[in-house]
Order: sequence, then C-alpha cells, then structure tokens
Amino acid sequence: MTTPPRREHDWDMLRALLMVLGIPYHASMAYNANVPWDIHSPETSALLTYLSGLLVTFRMPAFFIVAGYFAIMVLDRKPVGAWLANRYIRLGVPFITGLILLIPPQIELMHIADALSGRTTLEVALGEARNELTHPGPDWIMHLWFLPTLMVYCTMLAVAFITASHPVMTPVVSRLRRWLEIRRDVLFLVAIALLMVWELTLRAAFIEFNRLGPGLPAAAARGLDPYLRYLPYFVIGVLLRREPA
Repeated sequence: MTTPPRREHDWDMLRALLMVLGIPYHASMAYNANVPWDIHSPETSALLTYLSGLLVTFRMPAFFIVAGYFAIMVLDRKPVGAWLANRYIRLGVPFITGLILLIPPQIELMHIADALSGRTTLEVALGEARNELTHPGPDWIMHLWFLPTLMVYCTMLAVAFITASHPVMTPVVSRLRRWLEIRRDVLFLVAIALLMVWELTLRAAFIEFNRLGPGLPAAAARGLDPYLRYLPYFVIGVLLRREPA
C-alpha cells in the first residue's frame, strides 16, 4: 500500500509569513524617501525607508523559491501537458480577472491622488487616467506582474523537464547529480556567487537601458526587473525539491 505524501506544513507557514509581510512593505513604501511609489506621502520616514528596503531584499526571492519548490512537486505527480494547462488556468484566470476588475479603478485612483496632493489638477488627472485606460501599456499590469512571470517560468520548467527526461540527457543529468553529491561543500558558495553576478548584471543592464532613453531600451529595462530578476530563485526552489543533496 502506497503511503500518501506527507504535507510539509513548514512551507505553508512560510507562505503565510511572506504574505503578511506584504502589508508593512507596501504601507512603508508610501513613505519611502528614495523610491517614488505609486501612492506617495509628502512626508517621508527614514525608518520606513529602511524597513521597505529590508523587506524587499528577501520577500519576493523567497516567494519564488516557494513557487519553484511546489511547481516541481506537483509536476512530478502529473503529466507535463496537464500540469502546464493547470498552471495557465490557475495563474491566467486571476491575471485576466485582475486586469478587468482591479486595474481600471486603481489607475483612476492613482491619478486622482495626484490631483488631491496638488501635483496636478483634477481635470488633467482624469484626462491622463482616461488616456491610460484606452491605451494598453505596462501600467495595466502593475502589481499583477508576478502572474505572467510565473506562467513564463512554468513554461520554461516544463520544457526543461521534458528535455531532462530525454534518453540523450540521462547521462548528463546523472553526472550532474553525482557532482552535486560530491561537491556540496562548494555548492552553496557557487550559488551565492552566481546570484550576486546575476543581480549586479541585471542592475547594470537596467541602468544602461534606461540611460538610452524611451522606446525599445525602456521596454527591455522593464523586462529585466522584475521579470528576469527572480528566475534564479525559482530554479533554487525547483532544485531544493528535486535534488535534496
């Protein structure tokens, strides 16, 4: 008789903690002295600036580690096609629903906030909001960015899963597993070094693309952070589940 898989309750606790930390993070961003948040207070706070900076360093990376861990856990139990279709539904439906129900009033409220703070007039603010609502752009996604990001990451995982299962790749995967078991002493240092290089490279590219001006460079800059930034953390989550060594 097959023993049913044990539920790993510690991951549930981690997900809950990361979600709850989103409240102080987003609230403190309104008082951040360094970053012009969508809704920004005229008064800033050094303490809240530090708090938001501290939380952003680990909260979303940890979320994507959890996402990768659970993604491969479920993929190991289902056919790749069925798993990927399920991912598209579970991520795509909330994404489309949010675009329809949440983003339009959010855009309106953000522009009205500019008028109420004196940065512009109400007439101009409403005109800018109307223009944004009728011309699709990156602001339509706003805080829903992680949903299309996860859909792309899951697609990449499905392709990698199929590729690793191919007979040609079997010896390569076996050698990699043996290397992981033998060189565990350096694996952590290698992972940290690669993450540092990844983060610094993306940051440098982000600055350079923004320096080049609007158009394609600006679009590329938006694609780097956050859409590419969290890919290594998703991979770490996959490896933590798939390769315990």
